[in-house]
Amino acid sequence: MTIAEIEIALWPRGSEGESEVAALVQRYHQQSKDIRVRAHCLDSQNPWEDVSHTMTYQNGAEITEVGSSWVESIVATNSLRPFSPAEFRSFGGPDAFLIPPWKSRKEDAEQTVYSIPYRADVRLVYYRRDLLAQAGVDEGTAFTTPQNVLKTLESLMKRTDVKSPFVAPVTSDRYMNLSFLASWVWSAGVDFIDSTGSATFDQPEALAAIADYFRAADYIAPEFRRLTPNENELEFCRGNAAVALSGPGLFFALQQQPEFAHVKDNTGIALPPGGKACRGGTHLVVWRHCRYIEAAFDFIRFLTSAQVQAGLSGLVFQLPTRLEAFQANAYADDPNYQMIAKAINTGKSYGASRLWSIVEDRLSLVLIQMGPEYFETPNVDLDSFLSIRLKPLARRINITLDA
Repeated sequence: MTIAEIEIALWPRGSEGESEVAALVQRYHQQSKDIRVRAHCLDSQNPWEDVSHTMTYQNGAEITEVGSSWVESIVATNSLRPFSPAEFRSFGGPDAFLIPPWKSRKEDAEQTVYSIPYRADVRLVYYRRDLLAQAGVDEGTAFTTPQNVLKTLESLMKRTDVKSPFVAPVTSDRYMNLSFLASWVWSAGVDFIDSTGSATFDQPEALAAIADYFRAADYIAPEFRRLTPNENELEFCRGNAAVALSGPGLFFALQQQPEFAHVKDNTGIALPPGGKACRGGTHLVVWRHCRYIEAAFDFIRFLTSAQVQAGLSGLVFQLPTRLEAFQANAYADDPNYQMIAKAINTGKSYGASRLWSIVEDRLSLVLIQMGPEYFETPNVDLDSFLSIRLKPLARRINITLDA
């Protein structure tokens, strides 16, 4: 009997994520005796570099978990093995998944696709209802605009004794930071790129929106400004922060620890300013150099099955993309979980441009470098601070894209 060996590169999710993946692979081997899977994680600091290496040299992993916004860029290199309409239907077709983030309309997904949705993610505002009430803030309007966010944080700082009115990943996790800032930019009616793919984040309206995001960051207590996203979540769970920008993982963290009960019972979730939460997640792609296509398909079917997706930890793996698993969640009746569902259904994704990955990678890196510099520069002129860093970046990106 011939053993088909395939390798999969998965998104880095720490030691807990690696343990769950190892258990999944072992479970798969028990039911698929003629397929062997080797799993490893992408570089936690720069997963795009690993993806780019596989894309360029066409060796290594046969399956890779990639950011959903990267798919179009990879497709343009002709390095992916496409799924025909019939093959895609064998995974359940578009109706089996949450509103497909890889296409704007479900009927479009009947065309050839290049990826299968694996994990769903969305950016949310978590807040303490009791502290907002203490500060005299109406939670219904507290976060609807960037200006209301600033007023809310100012009230929390003046009228409560919470350690930090705000926590957000301004100095860590480059991709997460950009995905939160996106809602501020979109709320101004502008975007990072235009219809031709040219960078536009240096335009006055975009710069003003980015400035409002940095002004909100002023309300992060100094001792909390260099925390990782997981550390931010922990401080919110401990009651040390009134408002947090986070993903679905914070919702699950609050459910799992009894000592967080007081915070959990007083936590609300809101859409970011403008009402357009940045939604995305990860997809599974098969590279053209894959020798065992059917084996790769079989393992992807396993990973995206309703049973497997429903059993994965929401704390580590964000949310399932399989609609049946998402709706069958034990917290489906929880108002905060329902707000997460609303954020996914009404949210916005980065533009599906083949050039977006270049913009995303370079802009996110510069933004995360700017965070510490901003905090360390007292009385900074924020408009000038942003202009002298983002305008040259936009010019460099557009020169690259025009080359």
